[in-house]
Amino acid sequence: MAEVAAPPQSDLAVSSSAAGGLGDRQKALESARAAIEESSFPDEHLRILASSEVQVVAGRHLQGGLQAPANPLPREARRAAVTLLCHLSQSVGSPTEGLAQAVALLDIYCCRALGAGDEALLPSACLAIWKVLSKANQAHAPMNSAMMKHAAAFLRGWLVTLGYSGEQAAGELATGSTVREQTVLDVLRWQINPPTVESWMRAFCHRLDAATHHMLTQFFDWILDQGLVLARAILQSVTMFELPPYQFAVGLLCHGLVATKLLPLEMICPRDRAQHEDWKHVFLQGEWGMVPECSLPSRYQKSMFDLLALATDSVPESLQREAMHFVTIARDALCTC
Repeated sequence: MAEVAAPPQSDLAVSSSAAGGLGDRQKALESARAAIEESSFPDEHLRILASSEVQVVAGRHLQGGLQAPANPLPREARRAAVTLLCHLSQSVGSPTEGLAQAVALLDIYCCRALGAGDEALLPSACLAIWKVLSKANQAHAPMNSAMMKHAAAFLRGWLVTLGYSGEQAAGELATGSTVREQTVLDVLRWQINPPTVESWMRAFCHRLDAATHHMLTQFFDWILDQGLVLARAILQSVTMFELPPYQFAVGLLCHGLVATKLLPLEMICPRDRAQHEDWKHVFLQGEWGMVPECSLPSRYQKSMFDLLALATDSVPESLQREAMHFVTIARDALCTC
């Protein structure tokens, strides 16, 4: 279960300045659109992310894209590998940042090069992916040999308990990680910055913050931070091909807006009782015990939903469809945490 912190406290009768920004819907949208275009995440940024995602995810069956293996890795083996990446991120004091990128590269690498029967190769593949990212980002201290040995042994032991041989994994590690890094880079075609749920979430939250003229920054900061915590739990069980990063981020953003009481759940899934139950289950995984009741005055709720559509470069029907896909998968994924 994800350890999700409580959202910021607020009465959200909304400050007079925030209320003014949401009051006149047409003026609010025009002002928000201008503010977004002047921000670090204008519409062009989203178009670039979307184009890259299509190439990786939607284009996986096209020439030059990803061809799903005939015998994909067993789910429990992938889960063990993702847990290793979580362990590595925690060991360098970065429990969420960079993890989504590492998991995305793992999914792409496995889709192109590993399948059922290749489980023993996972320890060295995971270490290579992490080292490639560490060198590229220069954000993490280099892993020492003791840490690498411990990390490989961690996953190797787990694979053994799952019924996979650990001997081949030990042999792979002994051949040297430099070769494995080169292999990983070749398989990835040196494309190590695919769109991730994290990159989409950062764009969405910054765009919403700009659209509301930084009057609700604490809420969007919380949505980003806790959304990544929730994403970490879901990533354990779900590949980027089952829940593409854009849909993943839209769902997390909707979840966060309901959690912070900025939107009622009814706007996310109107007239869909089954989906309401799915959302309730996801909220039960946090510490709320129930779906939070919106604190934003009803006369401003539609304006906030308009800003959500603007921030995600979407329309209401598409937003609701993406949110439905997210919650169906998130419900099952969180059950296994």
